[in-house]
Amino acid sequence: MEYCRLSHKITKRHTRALGLKLLLCFLFVVLSLSPASAQKFLPERESERPTDPASVYARIMESEIFLSLTPELQDEIITESEFVFQTCTSNVNYATYHDCECIAPNFIEARLDDPTSNYKSLMSRISSKCPNSEGIAGMAFNGCSRLSFVRNKDPGFCECVANSVARQYQQRPIAHVKIFQKYNDRAFSECN
Repeated sequence: MEYCRLSHKITKRHTRALGLKLLLCFLFVVLSLSPASAQKFLPERESERPTDPASVYARIMESEIFLSLTPELQDEIITESEFVFQTCTSNVNYATYHDCECIAPNFIEARLDDPTSNYKSLMSRISSKCPNSEGIAGMAFNGCSRLSFVRNKDPGFCECVANSVARQYQQRPIAHVKIFQKYNDRAFSECN
């Protein structure tokens, strides 16, 4: 009986940490098998460290810093990244500009690199790593389709505008309405 109690304590204490590691492993496998969501527009910007979720989760799982943390601290970081993901997905405007599935693991990595920075500082640092090209293209396409003068244009005109805006945003992901309008104006000239 004593063995069962000890086993129960160990299981209860370490179950969440083990579950977390299994979740990270599962997400790594699933995300590495799924195609990149923005391949339709442009290849990802070159960088020293890939920011796609599968690559980031793989780095986290191999990170000496993360592995050296107590299960409680690992849980705290994962909980914070879940909050980041939920905050991203619940804000339609933010999610239009940013890939929430990319933001969450990049937030974990930023937190591990800089444990003392506040939430807003880390979000500011990582937001440009995760542009949502599809969201931006959709916003540009819908805006273009609503314009009355577009009815006289080639049927592919708004698709051209959407792809152009997405390419510009992918190259320089600044989530601001005035910047989006500049990308849009440039796209209208390019596609005309």
